[in-house]
Amino acid sequence: MLRRLNVDDLPQTGLQVKVVYVNPSGNVTVRIPRDEQTKTLVKNLACENWREVSNAILKHGELAPELNNSIRKVLSKEFSDYLKSETMLCARNPDELAGFSNKLFMEEVRIYCPLWFHCVLGASGLSTQEEVKVVGRDLNSLAFATATLARVRNHQASALHYRISTILFHSGVKHDDLNRLNRLGVCMSPDSIVRLQSKMNEQLEGKVKIWKASIEENRGALKLAQEVVQKQVALPQLDVSQQCLETYNFFSTKGQEYLKKLLDEEKAKESLESYTLDCMQTVIRRLESTKLPLYK
Repeated sequence: MLRRLNVDDLPQTGLQVKVVYVNPSGNVTVRIPRDEQTKTLVKNLACENWREVSNAILKHGELAPELNNSIRKVLSKEFSDYLKSETMLCARNPDELAGFSNKLFMEEVRIYCPLWFHCVLGASGLSTQEEVKVVGRDLNSLAFATATLARVRNHQASALHYRISTILFHSGVKHDDLNRLNRLGVCMSPDSIVRLQSKMNEQLEGKVKIWKASIEENRGALKLAQEVVQKQVALPQLDVSQQCLETYNFFSTKGQEYLKKLLDEEKAKESLESYTLDCMQTVIRRLESTKLPLYK
């Protein structure tokens, strides 16, 4: 063993390296690298100069091709695992698309695809993560590049392209131009855009109906309450049952149900046995002072 560690047989000029290692079987192996790149690499490995080691590997004629294959495999696995997760890039719901953020998307990429994240930083000349956060235009460019590459692997990862498509659609871009941009990978196809817009319209229509129903419920109950006061003012107690009110001019099922609900609350609050005129007047003031929702 000591004989193998002898360095007297090495040339006396320049950097010389001799590697001696013992296999698990007990066999001692000796290697003497001859080319300068390998000798420098081994020296830096032994000295734990990791930055110099990484730079030397990238420049090494025999190691660099192997490193490229390794990087490709790591990047492939990063994107594969990322796209299998609940990534915001695979969002399809109109609300999720409306809330899509390039900043959050790139933060997601930084966490799930760290190697790719640093590759695009280096390729774009941005050396630190802080620079991406500060420069919004650069951030958008990195997000678009990453989303486009992810879409090559998985066509479902199209949230960013759907957002771009929506902007183009509402800007009046022609059908033929959308087809050209789709072939260039900038946006979705016209048919996909129309399907998304139809889905968004259905959702907006549902919101309008909810907004409309809340106003109609309040105003229907208010008008019906005022009509009850006008027609039953001489009665000792008010009758707000559906059988009694269905002949009234402002009767509606929702209005009657909401009015009865408010009257029940006031009756329980005042510990009353029946609906009184004072109770109805309180409900009318409550309906009149209610701030109706505004459609956004």
